[in-house]
Amino acid sequence: MYVEAENGNIETEQVMILNDFMEKYQHFIPEIRQFINLNLKPFEKLIKPIIDKAAFTIDVIDIPKNNSRYDVVMICGKTYRFLFWKKEIAIRVEFQNGSIQSMKRTDNPALEN
Repeated sequence: MYVEAENGNIETEQVMILNDFMEKYQHFIPEIRQFINLNLKPFEKLIKPIIDKAAFTIDVIDIPKNNSRYDVVMICGKTYRFLFWKKEIAIRVEFQNGSIQSMKRTDNPALEN
């Protein structure tokens, strides 16, 4: 979890956004899982039962300071194994005013944030 600070200070608004998000984030998980299923690559569609069994994880929650596009960014997804491959499906979800603003699949979530 990252909360952007300026001079070591976190704004009250950021704390309120974080608290609200923590109360409501589970509500968005079915929509994010559906997005994952709709954005599978051709090979992944063939092994969809394996991907369905993979655990859904939340890797990063970022609360930016004074960002006009979004209040919260969440990097989440699934990691599956097939034969000797280990592959991650990473999704960047941007929230604004308590609802999903945008979702996209990303190959390198570390570069996205």
